[in-house]
Amino acid sequence: MKIDRFLHFGIDPWKITHTIFSGAWGSLFLSFIYAIWFGMMLYYTLWMMVSIKMRKHRFQYLTSFILCWFLLGSVLAVFLSSAGPEYFGRVTGDISVYEPLMDILRSHNEPYKDQFLYVYALDVQDYLWNSYLKTTIDVGTGISAMPSMHLSIAALLYFSAKELNKNFGYAMLIFLILIQIGSVHLGWHYAIDGYVSIFLTWLIWKSMGYLCDKIYHEE
Repeated sequence: MKIDRFLHFGIDPWKITHTIFSGAWGSLFLSFIYAIWFGMMLYYTLWMMVSIKMRKHRFQYLTSFILCWFLLGSVLAVFLSSAGPEYFGRVTGDISVYEPLMDILRSHNEPYKDQFLYVYALDVQDYLWNSYLKTTIDVGTGISAMPSMHLSIAALLYFSAKELNKNFGYAMLIFLILIQIGSVHLGWHYAIDGYVSIFLTWLIWKSMGYLCDKIYHEE
C-alpha cells in the first residue's frame, strides 16, 4: 500500500482509476474485461499448442507460460504472499484505506447484482475469504496478491501477439492495460503487483527467446 502511494505521488491508485472509469458502468466494463481473461488465456494457449508450424514461437510461448505459472504463480506467490486491497482492512484492522473503494464497488453492483453483467469480483472475493477462514482447499482458492497472474499472462499474450502481427499486438496491449487498471479498480491488486508481474514475465519471455535462438540455430 505504501509503495503504491509512493509510486503514484501520494495518491492511492484506485482513486485514479475511479476518476477515469467513474460510475457503475466503468466498474461493470472493467469487471467484464477481467472476467474474460481466463478465456483469453485458455484459447490462446490451445492455439499455440496446435500451431505446430510456428515451431520457435510456439516453443517460446509454451515454455514461458509454464515458467510463469511455476515461478510467479507458485514459488513467488508463496514467498511474496500478501492480502490484496479487498482484504486489507480485514487483515490489518485499518479500514480507512480500501473500505471506501469496496463501498463504491458495492454501490455500483447493487442495481445489477441479479443481472448477467455485475461486479463479479465481489462474489469471488467473498468466496476466497470464506475458504481462507475455513482453512479448506477448494477449486481456485488461495490468497496471494503478489505477483498477479492476471497481469503476468496478459503481458505474455501481448509479448507473443506483437511478434505475430502488429495490429494483434496493439489489441493485446490494450487488453493488458485494461487488466492492469481493472486489477486496481476492482480491489484485487496493488498496482505494484502488476508492475512486478509484467517485468518478471518480460524477463522470462526474453530468456526463453534466447534459449529458442540457441536451440533452433543449431538445427
